[in-house]
Amino acid sequence: MADLPIKQQVYNKLQHLVADNIQSINEHLDGLNMSLKNETKSSAGDKYETGRAMLHQEIDKAKNQLSMWLEKRLLLSSIDLEKRNSSIQFGSMVETDKGYYFFSAGFGEVEVDEVKVIVLGCASPLGQQFLAKKVGDMVTFRQTEYQILKVE
Repeated sequence: MADLPIKQQVYNKLQHLVADNIQSINEHLDGLNMSLKNETKSSAGDKYETGRAMLHQEIDKAKNQLSMWLEKRLLLSSIDLEKRNSSIQFGSMVETDKGYYFFSAGFGEVEVDEVKVIVLGCASPLGQQFLAKKVGDMVTFRQTEYQILKVE
């Protein structure tokens, strides 16, 4: 994997992360739906209704999580890895004097080949400060200065 550019490595790792989470949530939803079907009405009607209500809440929560991961998958799929940007924008990999940043959907920190990369959305407070900046520019965020060394 070390032969691939860091941008490609991060992208691949994010694609796997998204696919794994979508699969896990779908499996969880299948289990919840099976539980809902198997829920039988007993003489304690309130217990039955409470159990079903709790299952519906869990299903709604899982569906919201699934929606979030599907949105991240859609955002990732719109990134053109071959595109080289002179200024920071969606899809940019940026090297600063403080580390690496990849601008896509917010994922937090990922590690590839022992290199930590912060994956953040362009709409995040830090992301907004970086947008449209170029190599050599300085970005100040919460009393921390970042010098932009490289933009891919």
